[in-house]
Amino acid sequence: MDNHTGIELVQASYRSTDISAGFGVHFGLPSSGSVEQSVFLSMGPATPGVIFEEQATTTSPLTAPIPNVRISQFMYDAPAADDGKEFISIKSYDHAPVDLSGFLIGDGIFQGEGEGMAQFPKGTIIKPGQELFLCQSGLIFKAIYGAVPDFEFPWFGTDRLYNDPDVPTLLDANWSTGTIRLGNGGDKLLLMDRYYRVVDFVPYLQNLTYREIVYRGSTARADGDGNSIQRISLSSNLTAAFHAAPVRRPLEQISISLVNRF
Repeated sequence: MDNHTGIELVQASYRSTDISAGFGVHFGLPSSGSVEQSVFLSMGPATPGVIFEEQATTTSPLTAPIPNVRISQFMYDAPAADDGKEFISIKSYDHAPVDLSGFLIGDGIFQGEGEGMAQFPKGTIIKPGQELFLCQSGLIFKAIYGAVPDFEFPWFGTDRLYNDPDVPTLLDANWSTGTIRLGNGGDKLLLMDRYYRVVDFVPYLQNLTYREIVYRGSTARADGDGNSIQRISLSSNLTAAFHAAPVRRPLEQISISLVNRF
């Protein structure tokens, strides 16, 4: 029992693969207001007598509101090769600044499985009406879209050959085992808060059931034509909430001088 929040741990479960790998308990926290809630903690070595940072984190009260921050735009299929050109943006529709420290975003929706989840570093604040742009490569984003992104994903490879010293890097959330690469034939985007509650979930070109909720995905398409998929409403009907349109760029724009290099 947590004497501060009144939350009581009534049940915990292990996966056999975690036990064989020497990992400890991990549990999860569904939507605010549920009677029974659990917390997904990142897997880590089970060391008796040691309190890991994740285990020492104060749990949010059950009534803590989930901030109104949404996935607002994404590029899943850029012209020619996608390498380094994909991006995701999130926008705050909240009435007050939101502390994104520890929030996770990506397409790796199941812990310990493939695809990627990145994490916002401590001190990341999004203001009301602000849109943050998250990209595979800061250098390529600048060259293609003529603007400065807010963050680049943490992984190096074909999508990010070099570090952009002018663009902060997101953290690897150590939630899944891959990197964020959006499928051209359909995929999904998940934004979670630091307690692993769903803030926004957007499947596209497919329907999915996630955490016992059925989602009808966005049907908007931008198949290599230079358009991105953009949110046009806060409707829970994702078919109506998104459409394809020319890329909406960050406010800080620069001269496009390297576009022919990519």
